[in-house]
Amino acid sequence: MSEMASDEADVNAYVHQKWLELTAGVEASIKEKWWNTLKSRYAEDIRKYHTFLHLKRMFQHMESLSNEIQNKDAVSYAIFFHDVVYDAHSQENEEQSIKLYNEFASESGISDKQELISKVEELILALKAHCTEAHTTEGMFGKDDVHYFLDFDISILGSDALEYKKYTQQIREEYSFLPKDKYNFLRSKVLQLFLQIPNIYATQAFREKYEKQARSNILSEIECLKMEN
Repeated sequence: MSEMASDEADVNAYVHQKWLELTAGVEASIKEKWWNTLKSRYAEDIRKYHTFLHLKRMFQHMESLSNEIQNKDAVSYAIFFHDVVYDAHSQENEEQSIKLYNEFASESGISDKQELISKVEELILALKAHCTEAHTTEGMFGKDDVHYFLDFDISILGSDALEYKKYTQQIREEYSFLPKDKYNFLRSKVLQLFLQIPNIYATQAFREKYEKQARSNILSEIECLKMEN
């Protein structure tokens, strides 16, 4: 087995274990059916960054901050389903992902847990704006599950320069249908939005660990995009 295939198998095993733990009370056939759905969705050819590896990283962050998370089941389901529908052409990925989560909830018998379902929907929908009061207010820290969930999702922005470079290449591949100048323009626009708010990260833990590096990475990427034009 090649090193890449071995890494992929390790990631799959890790994410599968998380799924089994989360769905311990769900009927085996339903649990397996939805695991196969998740696996095939996150392995789609178009995906280069939005894969199981992204989910694994989010779960690892959650593990390291587990004492801060109030509703672990809701955050876990949100991690699993937040990118289950991923189409770079679409503006409706979050809504479509929630639709699939609701199908799972209905089939698995957890649809009577309305509080859990509402919380998962709220977390996934928060990705659309990716911005809370804690992001827009100088010196304010977010402490709710939504703040941690959003920070988990964009932790890659604060990774080391090499890892960040790999991430930017993967995102570019996911948008390979766009001409280079159009992609560079749209990507720069998104990156500028991060720089315009006081805080990229909502929580204290993430802001102290990743904020400075994230801003540096984003500035570097914007410069590279300018040079390409």
